[in-house]
Amino acid sequence: MLRTVRHLLFPDLSSYGAEPGMGLLDPDPAEHARELLAAAKPHHRRAVELALCDLYGRRAEAIVRLPRGVERALAHRLLHDPRDLPLLLNFIQCGLWLAFSLTLQLTLLPRDGGLSARAVGLFVVHVVVTWAILGQRFILGMHFAAHRTLISPR
Repeated sequence: MLRTVRHLLFPDLSSYGAEPGMGLLDPDPAEHARELLAAAKPHHRRAVELALCDLYGRRAEAIVRLPRGVERALAHRLLHDPRDLPLLLNFIQCGLWLAFSLTLQLTLLPRDGGLSARAVGLFVVHVVVTWAILGQRFILGMHFAAHRTLISPR
């Protein structure tokens, strides 16, 4: 978990190898990355590094993963394009977190409506996880899904 958080905050820019099966058209991503970095102006280098990390880096959209067989079945039977599996996993993890968090809050909060230390603590944890960890991913995923069909019509 800590490695995932570290990778999210400080992505590894030293390796740009594409994941197998992602269908990238570039035959040698590492060579392409070296060429782009060599051609970049000094004040654009960091932006090019981040763009390459986004293009070729390890994807970490979904913190929670499903069993491999379930992911494979979802990718090939439900999705329009199997490469959109990380986007679907992102939506699933957001839904699972909200269901868990809201159930926890509704069952543990005092019924009289008063504020307690536990109520404030649960609220703070909910807001931090929802917005700091999942908020940007969900909003970007919704933006992406608005431009591209996620679920196959078959």
